[in-house]
Amino acid sequence: MALPKINHPTFSLELISSGKTIRYRPFTVKEEKILLVAQSSQDRTQIIEAIRQVISMCVINEDFDVNKIPSFDLEYIFINLRSKSVNNIVEIVLRDNEDEKDYTFEVNLDEIKIVKKENHTKKIQIMDDLGIVMRYPNFNEANMLFDDSDDEDYVTSMLKMISRCIDVIYQGEKLYKAGEDFTEEEAFNFINELPVDSSDKFREFFDNFPEIEYVIEYKNSLGNDRTYKLTGINSFFF
Repeated sequence: MALPKINHPTFSLELISSGKTIRYRPFTVKEEKILLVAQSSQDRTQIIEAIRQVISMCVINEDFDVNKIPSFDLEYIFINLRSKSVNNIVEIVLRDNEDEKDYTFEVNLDEIKIVKKENHTKKIQIMDDLGIVMRYPNFNEANMLFDDSDDEDYVTSMLKMISRCIDVIYQGEKLYKAGEDFTEEEAFNFINELPVDSSDKFREFFDNFPEIEYVIEYKNSLGNDRTYKLTGINSFFF
């Protein structure tokens, strides 16, 4: 006799990068094992890869590709997935740098939101008739921001990431689409020919991504009001 088939509940979530709604199910024992094995390794790369794998298995949209979504969408999906699969409460221990004491807080994952910065745009105006429309980097691309190599290699890595994240170049009414009208190498050469002040515009784009955020307010042992802002998946799970 065949064993009963498990019917899992499904939930919906709107992605801020596209406004698209995805549907997902809670992760199972099999998928929790993937996360626990990665966590026991204490290797950040393995943990992130496990998170990507579990998200890919639990999101049920046929056209969903975990490798193409922005890093903040991936973080937001996992926080919601963790909330529905295990528990919506996570215990966070923070060290107060004023009184040097540890404080423990319970964070409700359902209260975590993605904050979109005011006036943030993917459109970068280079000159009066020349501009670029960027796309948000996926998680692997975003990690290039934390490269530990020397300054020269870091600058080159940043320029390559910028080149990889160009979606459209426009001049007047003429549009040039990445992958169709120019290659990543051509984009890299194009970036190197831009005016110097363009660097600040790209930096502003990367510094002002939407991000998951949760604010903790408390009073420390000295009687002072304190505020601590948790951002990114590192704050909650590493």
